[in-house]
Amino acid sequence: MRILRFILLVLVTLAAIGAAVLLTIDGNLSRIIGRTAFSSGERLFPYTKEEMNEISWMRINCGGDMAEFRRRPNGVWWGEKPWDDRMDPRAAAAILQYTYSTSIVDALPLHKIDSASLKEFGVKTTPITITLKEMSADGKRSSTVARYTLGSTAPWLVDDPENQTTDDTTYMQTDFYGRDSRILVGTGNILPLFKSGIRQLRDHRPLLIHPAMPASIEINNKGQRIALERPLPIPGLPGKSLIPSRWIRTRR
Repeated sequence: MRILRFILLVLVTLAAIGAAVLLTIDGNLSRIIGRTAFSSGERLFPYTKEEMNEISWMRINCGGDMAEFRRRPNGVWWGEKPWDDRMDPRAAAAILQYTYSTSIVDALPLHKIDSASLKEFGVKTTPITITLKEMSADGKRSSTVARYTLGSTAPWLVDDPENQTTDDTTYMQTDFYGRDSRILVGTGNILPLFKSGIRQLRDHRPLLIHPAMPASIEINNKGQRIALERPLPIPGLPGKSLIPSRWIRTRR
């Protein structure tokens, strides 16, 4: 009897250690408790906008390439891999908004799907995996907030009564709630962000300022200096200029 109690105690201890290790590495309790059902119309990740705003790190795996980004204290998303540069803020906002708002249209059990037709869903052949985490200030601790894999655009369209629009849908999968193999149909579509892989996630604008703000620009390159200026606004017409869409070279 004592041996059985000892064995049971060992098993419980090992299970507790395993859970603690998993939470330390991934911070995702849902992988332990699981999720047994998805209801139509239910948001995939039921966080508030305030909770979504706590996300400060993301990883994108796309077509064999991987990019990692971290949100700095000033709110700017910055690339850590594969380049040290700004992330396009429009891409970051789109990913966060999609993660917050996507809701379930349908769930398709993978074991009931013909393997010959699996390619059309894209979750195995052309996957895009997004992982979002909340990081501690020192970067040593993290908690996974969301993780999912996008596939292909789904043929369904759904009505959005709140905005009086019609939304696209996307095939997707998530292992965030355990080893779930169902292919989900979720509202929304951010696949155009990845039409060129991870390249579009980088902010290719050289200046992070509104294009209408500067009145003059000076360019210095290997001893050559070029200065450009906007024409002065027309008197009485604020914000209008004689040549509003052109820059004039003033000196070299």
